[in-house]
Amino acid sequence: MLVIAVLLTRLPWLAPGPGLDPDAYRVLAVAENIAATGKYAASRLPGYPLYEYLVAIFPWRESAYLTNGLTALFSALSALFLALILHRLGVRHGFWLAFLFSLVPVILINSTVTMDYMIALTFLLGAFLFAMSGRAGLAGLFIGMAIASRITSAAMLIPLSLLLISREQSGQNRTAQSLARLWGLALAVAGLFFVPVLARYGPGFLTFHDKMPYPSPRQILHLGVVNTWGGFSVVAWAILLIGAFLPTTVRQARQALAAHGTVMAAAMLAVLLYVIAFLRLPHDPAYLIPAIPFVFLLMTLFYPPLLHRFAALALALAAFIGLSSDGISLRGPILKAHTARVDLRQRIREVIGTSQRLPKDAVIVAGAYLPAIRYLLHHNQHGGPSRWIYLMESPEALAYHLRNGHPVYYLAEAKAFEQEVYGFDPLGAGASLLPVVLASEQERKD
Repeated sequence: MLVIAVLLTRLPWLAPGPGLDPDAYRVLAVAENIAATGKYAASRLPGYPLYEYLVAIFPWRESAYLTNGLTALFSALSALFLALILHRLGVRHGFWLAFLFSLVPVILINSTVTMDYMIALTFLLGAFLFAMSGRAGLAGLFIGMAIASRITSAAMLIPLSLLLISREQSGQNRTAQSLARLWGLALAVAGLFFVPVLARYGPGFLTFHDKMPYPSPRQILHLGVVNTWGGFSVVAWAILLIGAFLPTTVRQARQALAAHGTVMAAAMLAVLLYVIAFLRLPHDPAYLIPAIPFVFLLMTLFYPPLLHRFAALALALAAFIGLSSDGISLRGPILKAHTARVDLRQRIREVIGTSQRLPKDAVIVAGAYLPAIRYLLHHNQHGGPSRWIYLMESPEALAYHLRNGHPVYYLAEAKAFEQEVYGFDPLGAGASLLPVVLASEQERKD
């Protein structure tokens, strides 16, 4: 029932398109290439081979609605694994709490797109459940598949090792053998998936080139709290902050530490590791997804039932209720994300329509829109200029195109991004803004 309930909450949000992240279009593009040629290509380095191969063999990959649905299915399984973890810890109403976890804004939004975050999380939670049970082999298999989905999942090997070591101390396992099975299977499974990545890109596949400027502390706070948990989550944090000083919470925390101290330590370590990983490159709230279920786990163990249930409910409602300086509204993060996806498809349609009226030798700088534009151009065989690029790396590169008679046009968003990343104004260097014609205007002309 939990899996069905979670899936039902995803159905209204699976369209349109594979998502706002340009990487979703990259995944679809390389999946088509893998399916057509049998040769591996990474959607972006360091490679996400398990998910890329999964989409490649998915029989309905041409439908973004169904590839989004595949992610939704994995998100439902992640909720099931969390429910089983809570049940094993003796938490009452664990399945209800796992359902509320599935509605946290960053979880719900990323459960309805063609991306790898929820696939990796599902395997990660499965590994945690099996490690709690002392089943090192299965834990290794699952964390290996998590690493093959997102390489940052390897950080969970440390908390999983802690869980297995604690079972040895209680006489239920042999530490060396358990750790060998965990690490050996994890590295073998992940390594098997990364063989084609290494074969194509060499050892340099581990190099990550990030061109985004490091955000300010205020931007990091907004990404890590508001964009992750939603503005309405302030209600949950208030409940937890005030409740932390209650005598019943202190008693509950002591009992939980006595009964499940190692599990709680492993969960806290997981949260810490992924917060550190996020702070290294704080550009996407989805980077915090691996920490979310462990925040829920700690909340349910540290706080008495009444408090953690109300807090969990507030965190779930934050996906549907907006809270800002303008007040409370029913326009929450999931609705805003859905509207943004509709607007993105419309914007790309307008850009492609405008590009068809430009000279064949024109160059269009598309920025983050480039993967979506290329994907849709390939599928719809639109005409227009043959040169679409991400960004100009310097004013000299822009001048080169202009000298050779190639007019350069920028999307407004790409112009701002160019200034942010490379620090020069392309319009001042001779480029022009793309004169986008609204789709409604084009329809009237046609």
